[in-house]
Amino acid sequence: MTTLDHFFSDSAIDAYPQLKRVVSAGGAAVEFERKRDGLAFQPVSLVVRGQPRAQRIRWMPEVNRALIGRGVRAIDEKNEAERFGYMLNELFAGLEVRYGDGFFNAALVRFLGSDAFSSLKSVQERIKEIRRPHLVEGRRIYGECEKDMTAILTTVGGWLKQSLRYDQTTSERILDGALAYYLDNRFHLSNRRLLGIR
Repeated sequence: MTTLDHFFSDSAIDAYPQLKRVVSAGGAAVEFERKRDGLAFQPVSLVVRGQPRAQRIRWMPEVNRALIGRGVRAIDEKNEAERFGYMLNELFAGLEVRYGDGFFNAALVRFLGSDAFSSLKSVQERIKEIRRPHLVEGRRIYGECEKDMTAILTTVGGWLKQSLRYDQTTSERILDGALAYYLDNRFHLSNRRLLGIR
């Protein structure tokens, strides 16, 4: 029987005894799985690999964050970038609601197209593919949105460097891949290519 204490456990991982055993045994790694099915995708899952055996669970943001908090890295840099790129959907969702979809899209493209991100090659390649939406609001609102996006990406950077202990160069490569993955999904760039739409 579940007690009230269950809802106040230290980690979302504690709700999954099999998953907790794998992570607690040490040496665990996670594989982010999001398989394409034509123009759509199959349900997203996390496969936590380690001892005594791998555990597959459906994507849940709280479990993924708990894994990051425990220092569980993805199986490789590319997969880590995809995991973080998918997480950006959830992290940026509040800004979409606050600023509106159209304004957020325009602000995001302007923000990521700025000099601060010029060294992120994959991001810049995606930006070139996106039709630049026009910012219709004033400078003050854009400034607030930029501050919010900066706070989110600072949190992501902290997870990469402090929680997962990647060095600066690796963290930047993963952030580049994550943002490119997010842009690709948000603006349907791969689907547009598949359909031959420019």
